[in-house]
Amino acid sequence: MAVKGSVGDSRDPLTLNCYCTVVKDQSPLQVKSLIELTAEEQETASSNKTRVPLRFVAVIDESGSMASTIGNETLIYKMKIFARVMVRKMKAEDMLGIVGFDSDARVLLPITQMDKDGKKAAMDSIESLSAKTFTNLCEGILTGVKLFDTTEKCAHCRNGMVVFTDGIANQGITDADGIVSAFNSIAHQTFGSNFCLPISTLTIGDYKPDLLLEISQRLGSDAFFWISDMNTFETDMMIPFYLRETSLVSDVHVTLHALNGATFDIKKMTTDRMVTGTEKTPVEYHIHDISASMAKHLPCYIIIYDKEKKMKNKPILEVHVTYRDYNNVPRELRITIVFINVTLAELRKKFKQQTNSSDKAVIAYMDSSVPMAITEVTRAETAVAKIAQEECRTITLQAINNAADYFDLDEIVMSKDAIKETTDYIVQRKTEVNTVLSGESAVLMCERADTMIEALDHCLTIIEAGRSEGWQTMKTMASSLANESPTVGKIFPGKARPFAPPGMEAELEDYQKIVDQQKQQLQVPQKPVPPPKPKTFKDRHVAVSEKLSKASQEKIKELIIEHGGKPVPFVKKKAAYNMLVCSRAEFNDKSVKVRDALENQIPIVSEEYIHESIKQEKMLDFRDYRLI
Repeated sequence: MAVKGSVGDSRDPLTLNCYCTVVKDQSPLQVKSLIELTAEEQETASSNKTRVPLRFVAVIDESGSMASTIGNETLIYKMKIFARVMVRKMKAEDMLGIVGFDSDARVLLPITQMDKDGKKAAMDSIESLSAKTFTNLCEGILTGVKLFDTTEKCAHCRNGMVVFTDGIANQGITDADGIVSAFNSIAHQTFGSNFCLPISTLTIGDYKPDLLLEISQRLGSDAFFWISDMNTFETDMMIPFYLRETSLVSDVHVTLHALNGATFDIKKMTTDRMVTGTEKTPVEYHIHDISASMAKHLPCYIIIYDKEKKMKNKPILEVHVTYRDYNNVPRELRITIVFINVTLAELRKKFKQQTNSSDKAVIAYMDSSVPMAITEVTRAETAVAKIAQEECRTITLQAINNAADYFDLDEIVMSKDAIKETTDYIVQRKTEVNTVLSGESAVLMCERADTMIEALDHCLTIIEAGRSEGWQTMKTMASSLANESPTVGKIFPGKARPFAPPGMEAELEDYQKIVDQQKQQLQVPQKPVPPPKPKTFKDRHVAVSEKLSKASQEKIKELIIEHGGKPVPFVKKKAAYNMLVCSRAEFNDKSVKVRDALENQIPIVSEEYIHESIKQEKMLDFRDYRLI
């Protein structure tokens, strides 16, 4: 079986495609399906169409570390430039709010329309940004959410939030579950269940931004943004704005119904986009928005227990999509997939016979109201290629995630093996598909396979080099693959930026021109570059006890990172963890971490050791601070 169904007409900015193939020699019978959602701007309507106004909130870190210098510019200065560029790019009907956060959060600019007066107010508020104390990320996010309202004036706006921090959350709620729960609670209480607010998160630095990564995946549909190129910092910060500005559809809900006794293989269908679903109940996915010339894919695996002959020509899947178009008007698409099991060889033979006769047979889409003049063979080959393409993406995503996790645990061999095994599989899969496909279908699959192999090779280079930012780079790549969304530069090999819409690179160049103009206009005297801080804990791995207060834990971790070390979660025999920081009480209780450290002869020291070593700009003798 290899079929494709599609719906969408000239009035719809969203097209729904469904591709299906039957898994060979499997009992019970399994059908691989791929749901494809493509947002395309319609040429006939583009001249008369104006985009819905944006309602955007920037949530900006003002913690003390934002005073750190990159080249001759502080981070807080670079954030001011980014905010000014965003104000410049907004149209008069757009709205902007700005929140700054350190230990607490403050509203620098309430939601304000970006007409002439509004832009002046925004520029003034941006200048008040300054580096202060700790990092209460949760309070910043929640304050940003509260800025949005549901007045009639804003009922037809496209919402978005961008959050930037350069360090670990060490005040307020500091775990992902807590932050997501607090966000959902406030959003539901204030706006109801129909409020769609995509959150994009951005960060820099050598610390492990696992909290921010998880928040971005659960509260947004963009890639995670870990900025590694300071030369394009401000323009990279603008990517979420570009994606909101060019989005054609928003608040996309996809509901899958298995029909006639078919069930779902739910384990193979689970992604961050899944909202709910079981083997025997409808499965729902949610995507915040889709920009012009971008596509999103959702996996669907259907198990059929009845005999094949009994299921012939019976519906096995219904796909129902609801969304809002570029005018925020609710729309829907619906398609039903019928079970037809036929091989490519049989189709080719049938088509050859038909084309030799006077009957020039073509096949229609599953929705009979939408004619499609393609041959049955072409449709089947496209389905095979698309599903193989999707398998390459998802298996690469899994491999890079696994490799990053192993890399973080210093399991270098396992990290490399995860990459190599997947590369070998994709090469094999590419060969298999090329034996049954030809022409455009084969090219389609090969291009995706080659792109994934390049990404995997890049990860292998990172692992072999032992780069300190390896986890961040690989997790950012995986996030881009998972969300089919462009991320910042210098993450993928070379100049590659997979999933970037065609017009994005040109727009980024325009942003960069505005960045240069803003820096010239501000004429801020360049500060002398301060001498770098001594890397007191260079290449040292430090485990920090959870028995310490939350504030102490996070402060110690920040200091370790700032002075060249790496906080690690465990003391392990195979890894080169150099010390454990804990309290006297935990040492006396002989916790698991303490026992592991003693067994592996790893020094166990008090908090004072960290502070005194930094003060004297060198690692002091362990013996004076050991807990024994």
